[in-house]
Amino acid sequence: MYATAAMTPLRDEPDWRSGTVLINENDPTSVDTTGKWEKSAPLLPAGYFGPCLQAQGAAPAASISYYADMPAPAWYDVYAYVAGYGARTKHALYDLYDSSGTTVRTSVDESDGKRQGWVYLGTRYYTEGRHQKVVRLSNEGAEPSNPLTAAGGLMLLLDRRLSPGARLSGVSEGRSETPRRYELQPAFPNPFNPSTTLTYSLPSDSFVHVEVVDLLGRTVQTLVKGVYQGAGEHRVAFDGAGIGSGIYFARFEIDGAVQTRKLILVR
Repeated sequence: MYATAAMTPLRDEPDWRSGTVLINENDPTSVDTTGKWEKSAPLLPAGYFGPCLQAQGAAPAASISYYADMPAPAWYDVYAYVAGYGARTKHALYDLYDSSGTTVRTSVDESDGKRQGWVYLGTRYYTEGRHQKVVRLSNEGAEPSNPLTAAGGLMLLLDRRLSPGARLSGVSEGRSETPRRYELQPAFPNPFNPSTTLTYSLPSDSFVHVEVVDLLGRTVQTLVKGVYQGAGEHRVAFDGAGIGSGIYFARFEIDGAVQTRKLILVR
C-alpha cells in the first residue's frame, strides 16, 4: 500500500515492518527437486503462484527443498501455501531447518478442501545470509493412491515478538543528504500486480543503467538507460502489465558494478 518505508512515530529507529520472504516452487534459483514432479491439471485448485507441482505418494521418492535469502538474524514464522483437495494426501511431511542444523518435522493434511491458503508450519531461527535451506517437503508419508502437492510456495515472516531488535538489511537507520554507498533496495510492493517501485541510492554523481530481465537474462524492459544522475536517492517504477506472471530480476549497473533484486509478478 505504501510506496516508501515509514518510521514509527516518535521513534528514531529503523523501519519495523516485518521482513517477508516468499519462495516460488517454480523458481529454479530457490528450489531443488528430486524425483518426478508434474504440474497439476488446470481444473484442480491452484497454488499461490499458479499451477501446483505434484508427486505421487508411492515410490520412487520425491522431495522439494526451499532455499531463502534471509534479511536479518532473527526468528521467523514459516508458512506453506496449501490448496486442499479431496484426492490429495493426508500426510504431507515438511522438514523445517534452522541455521544450527536442527530439523523439526510436521505433517499437513492436503485432503481438506476447505484449506485454501497459508498454513503455519513452525517458528525457526535463521542467521542473515543468502541461499539458506529452510524447508524440505517429501512424499515419505503420503498414501500410494494420493499425490503430494507443492501448492504454491513458502513464506517466512520475521517474528517481532521473539526478535524485537532485528534490523533488516537494506533499511537505513536515518536519512542523510548523501548516501554512503551504492544500493538497490528491495522492490516495493513485491510480489506485485502489475507495477512496483525500485529505489536506489548514489553516493556521488554517476551514470546509471537499470533494466528488468527474465530468468534467461533477456531484457524485458529498460527503466533507466545510461543516464547521468546526481547523488542521492532515486526511484523508478516498473509496470509489468504487458508481460506474463513469473520471476524477473531488476538489474542495476553503475561504474561496472552490478546489483540485482528478485521481482515476483502475480496475476
